[in-house]
Amino acid sequence: STEGTTLEAAKITVNGTVDTTNGTTTLTADEIAVNGTVDTTNGTTTLTSTGNLTVNGSGTIKGTAVNVSTGQDFIHNGGLIDTPNAVIKAQRNILLQSGSLHANNADLFAIEGYVDESYSNDENATAATSYDLQVRNLLRAASGSNANSSVGVDLGSKFNKLTQVKVATAAGDVLIGNGNTGTAALDVAIMNKEQPIAGDISI
Repeated sequence: STEGTTLEAAKITVNGTVDTTNGTTTLTADEIAVNGTVDTTNGTTTLTSTGNLTVNGSGTIKGTAVNVSTGQDFIHNGGLIDTPNAVIKAQRNILLQSGSLHANNADLFAIEGYVDESYSNDENATAATSYDLQVRNLLRAASGSNANSSVGVDLGSKFNKLTQVKVATAAGDVLIGNGNTGTAALDVAIMNKEQPIAGDISI
Protein backbone atom coordinates (compact mmCIF):
# COMPACT_ATOMS: atom_id res chain seq x y z
CA SER A 1 0.00 0.00 0.00
CA THR A 2 1.15 3.56 -0.70
CA GLU A 3 -1.65 5.35 1.14
CA GLY A 4 -1.38 3.62 4.50
CA THR A 5 -2.63 0.48 6.19
CA THR A 6 -5.04 0.32 9.14
CA LEU A 7 -6.11 -2.94 10.77
CA GLU A 8 -8.25 -3.27 13.89
CA ALA A 9 -9.35 -6.49 15.63
CA ALA A 10 -9.17 -8.30 18.95
CA LYS A 11 -6.22 -10.28 17.56
CA ILE A 12 -4.18 -9.61 14.44
CA THR A 13 -2.01 -12.35 12.92
CA VAL A 14 0.40 -11.54 10.10
CA ASN A 15 1.81 -14.64 8.42
CA GLY A 16 2.70 -12.89 5.17
CA THR A 17 3.73 -9.29 4.52
CA VAL A 18 2.07 -5.98 5.35
CA ASP A 19 4.07 -3.49 3.30
CA THR A 20 3.35 0.24 3.28
CA THR A 21 5.41 2.83 1.37
CA ASN A 22 5.46 6.54 2.27
CA GLY A 23 2.53 6.20 4.63
CA THR A 24 1.63 4.78 8.02
CA THR A 25 0.75 1.32 9.25
CA THR A 26 -1.57 1.18 12.26
CA LEU A 27 -2.43 -2.08 13.98
CA THR A 28 -4.92 -1.90 16.86
CA ALA A 29 -5.45 -5.08 18.86
CA ASP A 30 -4.99 -6.75 22.24
CA GLU A 31 -2.67 -9.31 20.66
CA ILE A 32 -0.52 -8.94 17.54
CA ALA A 33 1.23 -12.06 16.23
CA VAL A 34 3.75 -11.36 13.47
CA ASN A 35 5.24 -14.45 11.83
CA GLY A 36 5.95 -12.62 8.59
CA THR A 37 6.82 -8.93 8.15
CA VAL A 38 5.16 -5.62 8.93
CA ASP A 39 7.19 -2.94 7.15
CA THR A 40 6.50 0.78 6.69
CA THR A 41 9.09 2.18 4.30
CA ASN A 42 9.64 5.92 4.84
CA GLY A 43 6.88 5.93 7.42
CA THR A 44 5.73 4.92 10.90
CA THR A 45 4.42 1.62 12.16
CA THR A 46 2.03 2.13 15.09
CA LEU A 47 0.81 -0.60 17.44
CA THR A 48 -1.99 0.38 19.84
CA SER A 49 -4.38 -1.05 22.39
CA THR A 50 -6.70 0.49 24.98
CA GLY A 51 -5.86 -2.44 27.29
CA ASN A 52 -2.91 -4.84 27.39
CA LEU A 53 -1.00 -5.36 24.17
CA THR A 54 0.96 -8.56 23.57
CA VAL A 55 3.30 -8.77 20.58
CA ASN A 56 4.59 -12.21 19.68
CA GLY A 57 5.54 -14.42 16.77
CA SER A 58 8.75 -15.11 14.87
CA GLY A 59 8.62 -12.27 12.35
CA THR A 60 9.79 -8.67 12.07
CA ILE A 61 8.15 -5.30 12.67
CA LYS A 62 9.89 -2.43 10.89
CA GLY A 63 9.46 1.22 9.95
CA THR A 64 11.33 4.49 9.96
CA ALA A 65 9.78 4.66 13.43
CA VAL A 66 7.85 2.09 15.45
CA ASN A 67 5.46 3.57 18.02
CA VAL A 68 3.68 1.48 20.65
CA SER A 69 0.93 2.88 22.87
CA THR A 70 -1.13 0.86 25.36
CA GLY A 71 -3.77 1.65 27.95
CA GLN A 72 -2.36 -0.98 30.31
CA ASP A 73 0.68 -3.31 29.87
CA PHE A 74 2.90 -3.85 26.85
CA ILE A 75 4.20 -7.42 26.68
CA HIS A 76 6.84 -8.30 24.08
CA ASN A 77 6.84 -12.07 23.87
CA GLY A 78 8.52 -12.88 20.56
CA GLY A 79 9.72 -11.56 17.24
CA LEU A 80 11.94 -8.64 16.25
CA ILE A 81 11.19 -4.91 16.38
CA ASP A 82 13.82 -3.38 14.09
CA THR A 83 13.73 0.38 13.54
CA PRO A 84 15.84 3.53 13.72
CA ASN A 85 13.45 5.00 16.31
CA ALA A 86 11.30 3.06 18.77
CA VAL A 87 8.88 4.72 21.18
CA ILE A 88 7.08 2.37 23.57
CA LYS A 89 4.64 3.93 26.04
CA ALA A 90 2.50 1.84 28.38
CA GLN A 91 0.11 3.27 30.91
CA ARG A 92 1.19 0.55 33.32
CA ASN A 93 4.14 -1.81 32.73
CA ILE A 94 6.57 -2.64 29.92
CA LEU A 95 7.44 -6.35 30.03
CA LEU A 96 10.25 -7.43 27.68
CA GLN A 97 9.86 -11.19 28.05
CA SER A 98 11.10 -12.70 24.80
CA GLY A 99 12.17 -11.45 21.40
CA SER A 100 14.34 -8.59 20.22
CA LEU A 101 14.35 -4.80 20.07
CA HIS A 102 17.00 -3.31 17.78
CA ALA A 103 17.02 0.47 17.34
CA ASN A 104 19.24 3.49 16.95
CA ASN A 105 17.19 5.30 19.60
CA ALA A 106 14.53 3.89 21.90
CA ASP A 107 12.14 5.20 24.56
CA LEU A 108 10.68 2.79 27.13
CA PHE A 109 8.18 4.77 29.19
CA ALA A 110 6.02 2.99 31.78
CA ILE A 111 3.75 5.87 32.80
CA GLU A 112 2.47 4.41 36.09
CA GLY A 113 4.34 1.11 36.39
CA TYR A 114 7.75 -0.41 35.74
CA VAL A 115 10.05 -1.58 32.96
CA ASP A 116 11.14 -5.22 33.27
CA GLU A 117 13.46 -7.28 31.05
CA SER A 118 13.61 -11.08 31.27
CA TYR A 119 17.18 -12.40 31.44
CA SER A 120 19.63 -14.73 33.12
CA ASN A 121 23.06 -13.52 34.20
CA ASP A 122 24.15 -16.91 35.52
CA GLU A 123 27.68 -17.99 34.70
CA ASN A 124 26.50 -20.50 32.10
CA ALA A 125 23.76 -18.30 30.67
CA THR A 126 23.70 -17.52 26.96
CA ALA A 127 22.14 -14.69 25.00
CA ALA A 128 19.42 -17.10 23.89
CA THR A 129 18.06 -17.23 27.44
CA SER A 130 17.58 -13.45 27.64
CA TYR A 131 15.65 -10.70 25.92
CA ASP A 132 17.68 -9.19 23.06
CA LEU A 133 17.98 -5.41 23.59
CA GLN A 134 20.31 -3.51 21.26
CA VAL A 135 20.20 0.31 21.11
CA ARG A 136 23.04 1.86 19.16
CA ASN A 137 22.66 5.48 20.27
CA LEU A 138 20.31 6.64 23.04
CA LEU A 139 18.02 4.54 25.24
CA ARG A 140 15.64 6.41 27.56
CA ALA A 141 13.74 4.42 30.20
CA ALA A 142 11.31 5.69 32.83
CA SER A 143 9.01 4.18 35.44
CA GLY A 144 6.05 5.63 37.31
CA SER A 145 4.95 6.02 40.91
CA ASN A 146 3.25 2.59 40.99
CA ALA A 147 6.42 0.76 39.97
CA ASN A 148 7.52 -2.48 41.53
CA SER A 149 8.48 -1.81 45.16
CA SER A 150 12.06 -2.93 44.53
CA VAL A 151 12.79 -2.21 40.85
CA GLY A 152 11.47 0.60 38.68
CA VAL A 153 13.65 -0.05 35.61
CA ASP A 154 15.24 -3.50 35.28
CA LEU A 155 17.30 -3.72 32.08
CA GLY A 156 19.98 -5.73 33.82
CA SER A 157 20.94 -8.30 31.19
CA LYS A 158 24.68 -8.70 30.64
CA PHE A 159 23.84 -9.42 27.01
CA ASN A 160 22.34 -5.98 26.30
CA LYS A 161 24.20 -3.90 23.74
CA LEU A 162 23.90 -0.28 24.86
CA THR A 163 25.90 2.93 24.49
CA GLN A 164 24.02 5.77 26.19
CA VAL A 165 21.20 5.37 28.70
CA LYS A 166 19.08 8.02 30.42
CA VAL A 167 16.76 6.92 33.22
CA ALA A 168 14.01 8.33 35.40
CA THR A 169 12.03 6.62 38.17
CA ALA A 170 9.29 7.84 40.46
CA ALA A 171 9.68 4.62 42.47
CA GLY A 172 12.08 1.69 42.61
CA ASP A 173 15.72 0.99 41.78
CA VAL A 174 17.43 0.99 38.38
CA LEU A 175 19.41 -1.97 37.02
CA ILE A 176 21.34 -1.55 33.76
CA GLY A 177 23.35 -4.37 32.18
CA ASN A 178 25.59 -4.19 29.14
CA GLY A 179 27.60 -6.66 27.09
CA ASN A 180 28.63 -4.24 24.38
CA THR A 181 32.27 -4.96 23.52
CA GLY A 182 32.85 -1.71 21.62
CA THR A 183 35.50 0.79 22.58
CA ALA A 184 33.04 3.37 23.94
CA ALA A 185 32.18 3.09 27.62
CA LEU A 186 28.54 2.87 28.68
CA ASP A 187 27.18 6.31 29.61
CA VAL A 188 24.31 6.29 32.13
CA ALA A 189 22.69 9.57 33.19
CA ILE A 190 19.57 10.85 34.93
CA MET A 191 16.96 12.01 32.43
CA ASN A 192 15.69 14.89 34.53
CA LYS A 193 18.34 16.33 36.83
CA GLU A 194 15.67 18.12 38.86
CA GLN A 195 14.01 14.76 39.69
CA PRO A 196 16.50 12.40 41.35
CA ILE A 197 16.19 8.63 40.96
CA ALA A 198 13.82 7.32 43.64
CA GLY A 199 16.00 4.29 44.48
CA ASP A 200 19.49 2.98 43.78
CA ILE A 201 21.27 2.63 40.43
CA SER A 202 23.22 -0.56 39.66
CA ILE A 203 25.24 -0.92 36.46
